[in-house]
Amino acid sequence: MQLKEQEGIQIIDLSARVDVTSSPVLEELCHEMLESGHFKVICDFSGNEYVSSAGLRVFLSTLKRARKAGGDVVLCCLKPGILEIFDMTGFTSLFK
Repeated sequence: MQLKEQEGIQIIDLSARVDVTSSPVLEELCHEMLESGHFKVICDFSGNEYVSSAGLRVFLSTLKRARKAGGDVVLCCLKPGILEIFDMTGFTSLFK
């Protein structure tokens, strides 16, 4: 996972699997990003093949904190299998 910034928007490259092992790393990255006042986030799934329930929890908590501060979390480049996971959990109605 890598974090980069473009025009004031934080872009998280989720090229690795987001599972029980990697979700704590993602959670810490998101926590630090929000604590530093960055509330506009894009999660780039172009290189991602797997998201577990642990990863979904991180995305949801990040979304709630960002929106509470007037920001948002946007998902992009979801592959069909990942999109299906977000659909089944009802998360597609929460995220842009």
